[in-house]
Amino acid sequence: MKNFILTLLLLTLTTCASGCATILGGIIGHQSGEACAGMAIGAAVDFGDDIARAIGEAFGDKTVNVYSELGYVRIDAKTADKKCLKQKLEKRFAEASWKILNKESTSKTDKIKSCKYYCQTSEGKEFTLEFFTEKNQDLRIYIKTTEENNELQGLITSRIGLWATEIIN
Repeated sequence: MKNFILTLLLLTLTTCASGCATILGGIIGHQSGEACAGMAIGAAVDFGDDIARAIGEAFGDKTVNVYSELGYVRIDAKTADKKCLKQKLEKRFAEASWKILNKESTSKTDKIKSCKYYCQTSEGKEFTLEFFTEKNQDLRIYIKTTEENNELQGLITSRIGLWATEIIN
């Protein structure tokens, strides 16, 4: 009867808490005759891990990395989604009299997403802006000018990086 109750208790905890440390603590505690204490310690480890992860997300580094000489901007994908980065960048384009001439979305798989914008600055300089996201990776925004002009590409990348930084922060 004692083993049945212990098994039922472990299954209940597994279903409710679904934490590996809780299960492991229960097993180790059972071996030493202190099953409940082992499960309690394991549950504390699981709960503490969740707290640490939440604090890391709340106070983590949300900076925008701009590589103007290479023509791309790197941003945490979750932060970009939470802040609606694409929509807010489109609004900034309109405010600066930049135009989005065409937009095409290509999603190769559910793990890789790509969205390409064909754009024009207020001075009439054309460039492409590609949002590229892979699962569990940062959002990368690639900027490429139609003419081989590294200075123009760097200026556009810097401007988009500045806008992205303002939106994220």
